[in-house]
Amino acid sequence: MPFLKNDRLLRVLNHLPVDRVPVWLMRQAGRTDPEYCQLRKNDGRALEELFEDPDIPVLEKPVRTLAQVKTLRALDPEKQLQTVSQILKGLNAELNGELPVLGFAGSPMSLAFFMIAGSSPNRKLDEVLAFVEEQPEITQALLGHLTEMTVDYLNFQIASGADAVQLFESFADVIPLEVYKKYVQPSKEIIFSSLAPSAPSILFTKESPHLDVMLRSG
Repeated sequence: MPFLKNDRLLRVLNHLPVDRVPVWLMRQAGRTDPEYCQLRKNDGRALEELFEDPDIPVLEKPVRTLAQVKTLRALDPEKQLQTVSQILKGLNAELNGELPVLGFAGSPMSLAFFMIAGSSPNRKLDEVLAFVEEQPEITQALLGHLTEMTVDYLNFQIASGADAVQLFESFADVIPLEVYKKYVQPSKEIIFSSLAPSAPSILFTKESPHLDVMLRSG
């Protein structure tokens, strides 16, 4: 483990004793995507109003065919995500050994929900779940691509200075257990077994009661 003035979180993740339970907060803030920033500039509405509008932003075409999956590009973090690396290195420099820095990625199934829906899946959950059940070949192909991408992304964050990384399953509360075991669990096992051993990992599955399955993810 790196030397940190407050290393409680990393000690817990490495199964070491601590003087008290560590608490950490995750806050989603600071959108930097150029298209998103341009949308905000052109639209002019407050952020809360944008989030309440189901018509924006949406994918031009939802990903629902094998041909579409095959056209998805592989991710090269070194070329495409240098901003992420710079942010992690900058955070470490600013913290100067005070606290650990956490990396983060949405899970392949959470990403797939958005891509299949073509927009926020919250109002299309039945439709998305029906697609997953009825199109196993397309679902597996899409998850395979996203799983490989997620491994590369998280390992890139670790190499850039993340002390630990978290995988976030946004829709675990609505995914039936059998669907979770068939599609979600295998992708998690691949991801966690493929991460650099220098950083521990966290699994967050939103409101999921299936702790036994989570424990088997690695």
